[in-house]
Amino acid sequence: MKIQMKQIRNQIMNILKTSTICAAAITAVGCAGLGVAQQSTQTEILPATMGTGSNTYIGTYYAMVKATNSAGSILISPTNGVQSCTLQDISGYPAPYSSSLVATRKSDGHCWYTNNNNSLTFPVTNGINYTMCAYVNSMPPPPTNGQPITLQIQWSTNAP
Repeated sequence: MKIQMKQIRNQIMNILKTSTICAAAITAVGCAGLGVAQQSTQTEILPATMGTGSNTYIGTYYAMVKATNSAGSILISPTNGVQSCTLQDISGYPAPYSSSLVATRKSDGHCWYTNNNNSLTFPVTNGINYTMCAYVNSMPPPPTNGQPITLQIQWSTNAP
C-alpha cells in the first residue's frame, strides 16, 4: 500500500509539472496527504440548457449550465484546506456573448453572483456543498444547437 501511494504521488507530481489542470478525479479525492499543493483546477465542457428564464440575482437569461463533480452530481465540495473558489466561464464565444455566474452554499442558501462577468471568486468552507451555475445573458446566445459552455473551477488555499 505504501509503495502504491508513492507511485500515485509520483504520477500526480508529473501531471502537475506538465499541466496546470488537476484532473477532476483528483479534485474529488483531494490532494491532501499526497504532498501536493492544495490548489486544483477542474474544467468541464457542458451542454447548455437552452430556454429563457429569470433568476433573482442575474435577471433574464437565455441558456444555463450547472457544474458537476466527478460523480455527475451538482453538489460540489471543496478539497480539504482550501479557502476559496474561482468559477470561470472560459467558453471563449465572441461578443455579444455574456454570462453571469452564481454559486450557492447549500447549508444556508447564501449566494454569490456576477452580472455579465465571466469570473466569480468566493470563500468556501470544508465539508460544505456548493452549486455553481452559468447563465447566458446575451441574445441571441451562443451557444446554440447544443454547443457547450466551458466552466473552470479552481480551488485555492488563499482567502478571496
